[in-house]
Amino acid sequence: MFLRSKKVGNHTYVQLVENSRDGSKVRRKILASLGRLDRLRDSGALDRLLVSGARLSRHAAVLAERETPAEGLPCRVTGPALVFERVWQLTGCQGALRAALRGRRFRFDAERAVFLAVLHRLLAPGSDRSAIDWKADQAVAGASALELQHLYRAMAWLGGPVRASRRRGAAHAPRCVKDEVEESLYLHRRDLLTGMDLFFFDMTSHYFH
Repeated sequence: MFLRSKKVGNHTYVQLVENSRDGSKVRRKILASLGRLDRLRDSGALDRLLVSGARLSRHAAVLAERETPAEGLPCRVTGPALVFERVWQLTGCQGALRAALRGRRFRFDAERAVFLAVLHRLLAPGSDRSAIDWKADQAVAGASALELQHLYRAMAWLGGPVRASRRRGAAHAPRCVKDEVEESLYLHRRDLLTGMDLFFFDMTSHYFH
């Protein structure tokens, strides 16, 4: 069974129809005429019918608009943060940042601030100020208390120089925290020649086998 619309004269009507097979032919039978489409829409009867039918279904769902919107009811987008939170963890980004933050005494969650900035640049590129406005509609775990100053301070920390005790030899540019984070990510994912017992280097072709 299904609903269909049929135009009769100047009006469109909604019908409940059933298809049945008679030998090699498919016959269509009108079970009920529900009325004019414009009246069903204006009265909300069609919406109520669809919602009530979806309650009895195992597979279908209907997203219905409230007749009287609930003012003040918070609405947040959850999907992107959930997906990228998992990617953030599996790639080692979260662990690398938390390791770099050891010994720092920020009065806010700097790792969450960096995650929010990265998520915003992936989904809705813009400034840190726009990221704070964008955050209001997103369900990002641990980011509800973050302010614009926190994003500024987190970015400044990433670009800041590392302590002298952790510097490695001479470099063309000052060694920054972000360099340590990148190296930590490399070490987390490196797999070159790991688990290999023997390899042959052909000096003629310069290929690894």
